[in-house]
Amino acid sequence: RLAALTLVALTAAACVYLVWVFVLRVSQRPSYALTFSGLLALSAAHLVFGSVTETYIFSAFGLILFFVMLLSRERPVRGFLLPGLLTLGITVTNVVQSLIGFALVRRDGREWIRFVSLLLATGVALTVLTALIYPKSMGLFYVPSDLLLESKHAAHLEAGARISSRFVQVTKSLFFYDVVAVPPDVTIVEKGGRDSFPKFNYFQPPFGLKEYLSNRFALPPFILWSLLLVGAVTRFLWRGKKSSYFSFQLAFLAILFFNLGMHLFYGFEPFLYTPNWTYALLFFVALSLDEIKKQEWVDWALILLLALLLVNNGLFLRVMANHLSPFFPG
Repeated sequence: RLAALTLVALTAAACVYLVWVFVLRVSQRPSYALTFSGLLALSAAHLVFGSVTETYIFSAFGLILFFVMLLSRERPVRGFLLPGLLTLGITVTNVVQSLIGFALVRRDGREWIRFVSLLLATGVALTVLTALIYPKSMGLFYVPSDLLLESKHAAHLEAGARISSRFVQVTKSLFFYDVVAVPPDVTIVEKGGRDSFPKFNYFQPPFGLKEYLSNRFALPPFILWSLLLVGAVTRFLWRGKKSSYFSFQLAFLAILFFNLGMHLFYGFEPFLYTPNWTYALLFFVALSLDEIKKQEWVDWALILLLALLLVNNGLFLRVMANHLSPFFPG
């Protein structure tokens, strides 16, 4: 158990380092890169999934590594195989993000087809090998019947919510809950063969912002993050193709909207999937706010946001730990 937790924490730390590498390469400003790596480290999604034994942090690592490699325009197609396989091996749907990024950044149809072919061929071969070594321990992602088993997690089957409510709920997780934490709803559940344990959900009332307005620690970082997010979108629309990294910005937006569309119908709890897109959100904001006039104001706003997140998200993690501590072994 301790080895698994250590591996998760090291992978989360590697994600933070890779964010620093990415932002440093595009901005050439170490302090700017440091603030955005800090934003990932202190984000609600990263604090949670960098601390629990779940596989989502490994998928996030593969995706971030993939986009760091994409910065090298001359890298051969085979150079993207490792992060692509890692992402495919953790969550099949996340490999779509790699395919979107490759298509929009490299913009070479032949290279894209080569990448897809190489990725699928190697993925199928490794899956067959794993199935031979560990028979009946996993499904085969290329077999439709095995792949469709995931349909049991379809949101419209479990949540039973109207599409408008679901849209708002997923949007909040996509742009806000993954960065600025809100208090979770905690219930004690029991499953066959397991002891009772706490379950955390983030099913706040979809319309309105009561979860932030009623929390004195969450409201300040929420306001500041919202301003930075609006500023990033405005500057992206204003600059358009004039941006040196417009293709990357377009790719990150496409990834965000891909996740929005998919999780309207998949996944009972949207917050569970936040590591799959938090990196894309922060990269989009970093690229959009880079080289803005009076940059020092942006830098100070980012530093202030880090301080506010340290308080709010730190208290959020403490609340979760307090609920979990009675269930820890002695």
